[in-house]
Amino acid sequence: MRVKQQLRHLISAAALSALLLSACGSGRDLAADLGAGLSAGLDTDATLPGSVGSSANDELVAAIPKILQGIEDIKQEIKALEIRGTATGPTTTSKPGTKPSTSKPGTSTKPSTSTSKPTAKPVAEPADEPSAKDKGAIELKAIMNKIRTAPLVALTAEKHEKNLDTGKVTFNKIKMWSKQPNVVKIEIIKSSTGSDGVQALYTSGVGNTIKIKKLFIKLDLPKTDDRVVSNNGYTADVIDLFGVSSRMSNGYEAELVGTTQLSGKTINILKVTTSGTNTLDDRISHEYLGYDPETYAIRLWECYDKSGGKDPYYRMTLTEMAYPASLPNSTFNL
Repeated sequence: MRVKQQLRHLISAAALSALLLSACGSGRDLAADLGAGLSAGLDTDATLPGSVGSSANDELVAAIPKILQGIEDIKQEIKALEIRGTATGPTTTSKPGTKPSTSKPGTSTKPSTSTSKPTAKPVAEPADEPSAKDKGAIELKAIMNKIRTAPLVALTAEKHEKNLDTGKVTFNKIKMWSKQPNVVKIEIIKSSTGSDGVQALYTSGVGNTIKIKKLFIKLDLPKTDDRVVSNNGYTADVIDLFGVSSRMSNGYEAELVGTTQLSGKTINILKVTTSGTNTLDDRISHEYLGYDPETYAIRLWECYDKSGGKDPYYRMTLTEMAYPASLPNSTFNL
């Protein structure tokens, strides 16, 4: 009986081990086989094989080490299963004592940003580029100012003029000297009307008389005399530099329209107009002034009439233009 009790305890331990294996996902067949094989041998009502006297007990005692070894194998298998289960279990990164995150799925935590904004340095905006008319107004003013303030002027000019009524064209090549405030002397070098060698002296814009010298003959003539006015009847003091400056300083607009070449030098071109009546000739639609952008000296003057012709009816080209520091006193004598 003592042997049977020991075997019963062993069977219970084996069954428990089998149940543990079954709970771990393995050992299901082992539990069934063990229960079937041992329960029959330990049934108190069954007859053990060869159970005759002491020989039956000896056989049972001899079987105990094998059963114990089987139980030990079962324990080792259980430990191996526990180790594998621990190794494949979920891994947590939470540290002891820390609270779980309260962030909701799908949301992200924004980094804190400073509410202070960097101080931006003021950037100076580039000034608007002046228009062609703005530039023209500035340049025209500078040209007129140059004429009014130059103490002395010496120039050589070629003038072509077409009469707007008859179409007759005249040509003159002249030398001219002027000094402040308004004294002008002209010498005709070459003329299509036979006026070569004639000299004239007058005060521009003041008085009605012009002094004329031809060889040894001297005359005082009205400025409006047909012998001294231009092909279109312009008096000398409205087409000299003082006359141009006086007229264009008020009531005229200019636009910088381009450049051209004159005697190998680049000059700027202004288109000059007036919203009212041109005070030189009401038949004029517009004029062009060509000037040296460095000295503001006039080098070209053209007048266009309202007929729309492509060519100017009046053209004066200043082939030489200088502002001498001094001139001989005899320059302004006849």
